[in-house]
Amino acid sequence: AFERARYFISDNAMQPYALCACAQPGRLVATNNISVVSVECAGLETPEDGALVPFWVLDHVLQRNQMPDKYILNENHVAFQWQDGSWFKSQLMEGRFPDITWSLLGNVPKARTVIADEWKQAYQFVTDLVQGDLITVDGTGIETGTPPSIVRCDAVLEVLGAKTTKWGAKYLDNVVRVATHWNPEDYPNPGAFSGPGVVGLLVGRST
Repeated sequence: AFERARYFISDNAMQPYALCACAQPGRLVATNNISVVSVECAGLETPEDGALVPFWVLDHVLQRNQMPDKYILNENHVAFQWQDGSWFKSQLMEGRFPDITWSLLGNVPKARTVIADEWKQAYQFVTDLVQGDLITVDGTGIETGTPPSIVRCDAVLEVLGAKTTKWGAKYLDNVVRVATHWNPEDYPNPGAFSGPGVVGLLVGRST
């Protein structure tokens, strides 16, 4: 759950909440203002109003060779302990997620379109060749880059037909990592996505 939530947390944001995962009973919520995600975290117990866990806490835990076997989470601090007796403690971030976050997560439509393995392979091929800021996805292919370095790979996504959609590359990357289903056909409205224990929304780009 930490790894999947971390993809959607900014490490350079103006708003403190965007630097955090909001820990709530049974889940972690994260947003970078372009995407929002809820990740199941079985057994997670938190204060009633949740707690803002900074990204560096998730990074520290993920860098360890194993997940902790104990944790304490209260209104001010979070602490983890490992089997070898080592422990890590951090202060939580003050603030709260904006109300729109909960409104969006409470109304996520079902993600209908399967992200096929062949499509993911084409996506990986394109993004490995050129690190563009914008990804263009249509019914027949995936394209990224800026002139003169533009790469396109054929990848059928019948649900789009003749429609062309545009997405921020680093944000779509995160969705492709965690999702099995996605609604690019809803563009320019946010596209719902889902995967094992994950549900969220991704906002596209107008240009």
